Amino acid sequence: MKILVPVDLYDSSHSAYEYAVHFANLIDAELTLLHVINSVFTGFEVIAYDPYIEMEKAAKKRLSDYVSKYKSKDGKKLPQVNTKIEVMFGIPGFAINEYANSNDMDLIIMGVRDKHGLFDRMLGSASNETINDAKCPIILIHTSTVFKKPEKILFAFDRKTDLDDSLEDFKEFNNIIKAKTDFLHINVKKTDDISEQKAEIVSELFEKDDPQFAFEVKTLSGNNVITGLNDYCFFEKVDLVTMIHREGGLFSNFFRTDKSIKIAQKLHLPVIVFQED
Repeated sequence: MKILVPVDLYDSSHSAYEYAVHFANLIDAELTLLHVINSVFTGFEVIAYDPYIEMEKAAKKRLSDYVSKYKSKDGKKLPQVNTKIEVMFGIPGFAINEYANSNDMDLIIMGVRDKHGLFDRMLGSASNETINDAKCPIILIHTSTVFKKPEKILFAFDRKTDLDDSLEDFKEFNNIIKAKTDFLHINVKKTDDISEQKAEIVSELFEKDDPQFAFEVKTLSGNNVITGLNDYCFFEKVDLVTMIHREGGLFSNFFRTDKSIKIAQKLHLPVIVFQED
């Protein structure tokens, strides 16, 4: 498995990198650390200015130093994993997806921060942009997230979720992890009938071959999805939250933070995001 870790050297990147190293060691994967130099320029500028080459070299050296020094930071001893370093120019969210798609990455692990400015909310933070266009799953890591081997996974879904492709991807992912999984629907309207989704979950998981993990399908009543998930994760000692990304309209993407990011920010748990189709 190949894991991409975008690094911008904020605290959230530190947490994502540390989590990614432990996770890669757990599943015997290789890491690629990607730093995107936020820049948009013309072809003429590339030809005319050698400093871009120097900037790339400097960024690669900085990343290399970061990796070697972080292993002994605060007395931490990180596992040894195969790690590659890459630098790109561009707009972070778009560049991350471009690299992931071009290099057949299986997973992206990236950090999220608590606060986003108006510019981020309107044009999309890197994490929002990556989620919107990614073709592989993404694990979001909050600054306060500490690695723990996932033994209990919460898979959140609602009545409108198209589960076909996401369940297939999740099964492939969790057949490696083998964590007990609770498929959970928070019934806010109190009238939702999810019998069709329950049947679909069972059918998809047992298609072709049996899942290599135990699971239950549950529904709970609540007044708010995020609060309901937060309470469930706390009381049930969940280690990893699974969300399905469903694209919204143009204006909803401008003025909202994706629910998966809100969950990562509120719970301080890793959140893995699968695409709906």
